[in-house]
Amino acid sequence: MDSYHVTLHFIGQADVGTVGALLEGIAQSPFSLSLQGVDRLESKKSEVTLMVRVQENAELLQLHGIMARALSPIGFRPEDRRYSPHVTLARCKPEVPAAAIDRFLTEHHDYQSGDVSIREFALFSSVFAGEQPIYRVERSFSLK
Repeated sequence: MDSYHVTLHFIGQADVGTVGALLEGIAQSPFSLSLQGVDRLESKKSEVTLMVRVQENAELLQLHGIMARALSPIGFRPEDRRYSPHVTLARCKPEVPAAAIDRFLTEHHDYQSGDVSIREFALFSSVFAGEQPIYRVERSFSLK
């Protein structure tokens, strides 16, 4: 469970101290969100990512926007595509049978979590160990 997260922004290579200082000033109250429904994303390499969607949430979108503005002094620009918050469950290689993926999606299509309390966000770094990313919390920020 340590690797499950909702990405607010992918920052790329950046100085942790500088980014941390910019994010320190973010003022937002704690909020709750819920997860609803599973889906798939397909890559150009025929890999399938299984995910659970975050139910639309104004506070999460607000935090996403505040964070983008806070990071603008280092030249950060958010992705052009619409923000689609989700939790990645699995990355399936092309050899995973399509029937198994379809069965998972069918069995869990109506998944709904209870409310999840969000009281902080974190700045993560990641390194690959083989083909799997290992995430490390560089710094946490409390929502006040």
